[in-house]
Amino acid sequence: MQRSFFGLLFILALTLTGVSQGRESRQDEVQQILEKFDQSIVKRDEATGRQLLHDDFTFVNPSGTVVDRERFVKFALAGNNVYEEHKTEDLSIRLSGDAAVCRGTLKFRVNMNGQVRDFQSRITVVIVKEKGQWQLFTYHASSIPPPRPAQPTTPPPTTSKPPSEL
Repeated sequence: MQRSFFGLLFILALTLTGVSQGRESRQDEVQQILEKFDQSIVKRDEATGRQLLHDDFTFVNPSGTVVDRERFVKFALAGNNVYEEHKTEDLSIRLSGDAAVCRGTLKFRVNMNGQVRDFQSRITVVIVKEKGQWQLFTYHASSIPPPRPAQPTTPPPTTSKPPSEL
């Protein structure tokens, strides 16, 4: 009896280890897709960018505009703007079947008509696996405003009246 209990416990431990390793492997695959996506934008690699985007891909930019796959490719991969940096950081990946929901931050530097600007966005990305290939399905970016400058502290106005007369 005790032997069969430990045998069952051993099989359960092996199964859970396999599930955990499978999840980690899929998370690594998803992270690699986002890294390839970042690189394709910096390198202006339209072919790789198209490969990484699902046919029904949508991008929601920080101003709330929804852009389809073709407009995104034209704007981000083949447009006038040159991305000097496009880096996904602080990534959290949640898996559900053949879908991954990713949350993180995006830091990018873009040269827009000769003017270089740095931006930071909070992103949510849905990546799906179809026919054995992971592809970006939806990408949503919300601006993170730059930190506000510290407000100067002004001392309270001085008064010559005693506290009892205020």
